[in-house]
Amino acid sequence: MDSLPPYHGLRVLLEVAKTQSIREAARGLKRSESSISHQIRSLERRLGETLLEKHGRGIQLTPIALSYARLLAPSFNSIDEAAARLNRTPNASSGVSLTLSPSLATLWLIPRLGEIEALEPDISLRLATTMRILNLERDEIDIAIRYRSNSDSAERHPAGFSEHAFPVCAPAVAQSPSEFWAYMKSGRVIGNEAHPDDWSRWQSKEHDGTARIEPTTRMADSTMTLEAAAQGHGVAIGRLPLVSRMLRDGRLVAPIGTNATSGGRYVVATRSSATDVSVFRVADLLERFLKEDCEI
Repeated sequence: MDSLPPYHGLRVLLEVAKTQSIREAARGLKRSESSISHQIRSLERRLGETLLEKHGRGIQLTPIALSYARLLAPSFNSIDEAAARLNRTPNASSGVSLTLSPSLATLWLIPRLGEIEALEPDISLRLATTMRILNLERDEIDIAIRYRSNSDSAERHPAGFSEHAFPVCAPAVAQSPSEFWAYMKSGRVIGNEAHPDDWSRWQSKEHDGTARIEPTTRMADSTMTLEAAAQGHGVAIGRLPLVSRMLRDGRLVAPIGTNATSGGRYVVATRSSATDVSVFRVADLLERFLKEDCEI
């Protein structure tokens, strides 16, 4: 060979050796399976050696490929470590990626961004808002804020921060328990399609003796539900921390208190391979804010 094989081809070979699967290698590197196969074939031509063989319904590395991968691994580990050290350089601008639900981002995180920037001015956040549960390692996401419902196993997930769920409305609608119950006799009850059992769960836990409460209007998600309530269009179930800023700003009030818990909780998770201290600083900050806003 008159020059070294291409870096990307060698990285693909290492990923295939690690996963023993074209499909899993493609997922890990965020490429198509055909691209992975093409890189392997190009590397085989470059090296003049067969690297993969069919084995049943899958593939296996040839002895020469396994030997080559073992030789390459320490060098690539050194490259990865060098990149990690550069990311940890104090003077370098550091980016931290965070995944969370769209409603949590809109209602809770974005109102907190000014505080985060003031406390960590050298760290920039990259947000991945989705309802899907992303794989932090595969998708290269540093931090996730996960919502765990009361049906999740407590043994599988940490306790996190308990979510509170209770009726909220604009100050003009009701500000005391008596005003709330008077309004509920004929007023509009807003349901949240993202949490369709909100009212029945709250009522069964807190006020089981009252007449069954049924939503008269339904909104698609928490953002729309709380905005409708804030504009005086009815009473909704607000969830901490989503509703914390609106309560502090006085756009919403909780006429019968904020103590009722939903059984859900929020957990801050970090990528297991994360080494950048910025990731842990941001995770600690998010946990601090969640604690504050779940106990308002």
